[in-house]
Formats: sequence, structure tokens, C-alpha cells
Amino acid sequence: MKKCQGLPLLLARVILGTAFVSAGMAKFHDLHKTIAYFQSIGIWAAKCQAPFVATVEVTCGAFLLIGFLTRYVAMPLSIIMIVALSTAHAEHIKSVIDFLTNQDTAYLALLAFLIIFGGGFLSVDRLIWKDPFGENR
Repeated sequence: MKKCQGLPLLLARVILGTAFVSAGMAKFHDLHKTIAYFQSIGIWAAKCQAPFVATVEVTCGAFLLIGFLTRYVAMPLSIIMIVALSTAHAEHIKSVIDFLTNQDTAYLALLAFLIIFGGGFLSVDRLIWKDPFGENR
């Protein structure tokens, strides 16, 4: 039964990892459009930020997929989600319900879940560091 406790962590990692790798690759695929969009929503230094964000999404998303440095890679992705909520989605969030039903809020909640609980039993973290935080997931 104890090994099944890692399944929700695996599911969160796979969902988020896939979403972030996909989003990052889409940003790279049409980088000029991404830069223009970042500029339109007021993101400072969009020419630098767009490829940086895409790189973070692809790299950290891939690490989430395999459960490598899970707690640590979830942190920059959380920052990206906070920025997205406060810029790209700000005009659409007019109430608590709008905030709670936003996809990026759900991603942020799942990232917080991974920061707190780590990658779980079915992760590279577990294989490499033999449970560095004293957990038995």
C-alpha cells in the first residue's frame, strides 16, 4: 500500500511535465510571436524573457517528468505561473471564482504539492538519493 502513495505524485509530475514541455516548445517554435505577446502584456525585456521562460519550461518540465530535482524545479515553474496569473490572465480574473477556475491556478496548486511532498517513490530522486528527505513514498 505504501508504494501506491507515490502514484498521485507521479500523476502530478506527468501532467505538469507534459504541459510545461509542450508550452515551452510552442514558445520556441514561434519565438517572435512569443516575444510580441510578452511585450503586449507588459513583460519587461521580452526579448530575453521569452527564450528564458521557454528554456525553463522545457528543462524543468522534462525534469518533472522523470522526477529529477522535483522540489527544486517546481519552484521556478511556480514563479512562472505567478507571473502568468498576474500578467497574461490578470484582466480575466475578476473574482475568487475566476482565480480558482483558472488552469494556471491548478498548475500552481500541483506545483505546491510537489514542492511539499517531492517526487515520490516513482522518481529519479528516489533512485539517486535514496530518499534524501527521510520520506518513505
